[in-house]
Amino acid sequence: MKMKFEEILDLEERSSFDFFWKEASLSDRGYGLIRDNTKDRNVASIASVGFGLSALPVGVERGWITRKSGEERVVKTLKSFLNNVEQKEGFFVHFIDMVEGRRANRSEVSVIDTALFLMGGLVAAEYFGGETSELFRTIYGRVNFPWYVNGERNCFYMATATNVVSGEGGIATPNR
Repeated sequence: MKMKFEEILDLEERSSFDFFWKEASLSDRGYGLIRDNTKDRNVASIASVGFGLSALPVGVERGWITRKSGEERVVKTLKSFLNNVEQKEGFFVHFIDMVEGRRANRSEVSVIDTALFLMGGLVAAEYFGGETSELFRTIYGRVNFPWYVNGERNCFYMATATNVVSGEGGIATPNR
């Protein structure tokens, strides 16, 4: 059976949404964390969460989830990031334990993955407004952008050493 182009796009869009919806943690401390892939079931990526947050308005608009369930997922996810998910100066650790919200596998603090998470949060905040917007503004407001800048080269670091979260420094350590 040959599928029409629109049917293929619909299937891809729905399958992508389903990944972000179904692969999210519902644990107390790691609520809303989304698996980086389906091989390691215990590790989430903050970039995946960013993509997942931006998928929620799509799911609402396409009728796959209710607005109420989408907003509830966003609010609980943002609360996890505000209160539980490991970060340094507002920048998040790339890979996170799905249940506890703590750094997984000596993961780095990542400006790129933090940006992907923040962009998903921004999409969700603009779509849902209210408490979602307030939570996002609080999370965004604590990002200390100058901390991550290489002053000599006038650019952001790509990532920090694996021990920066603990405050021990290391290679490519941001300004303090």
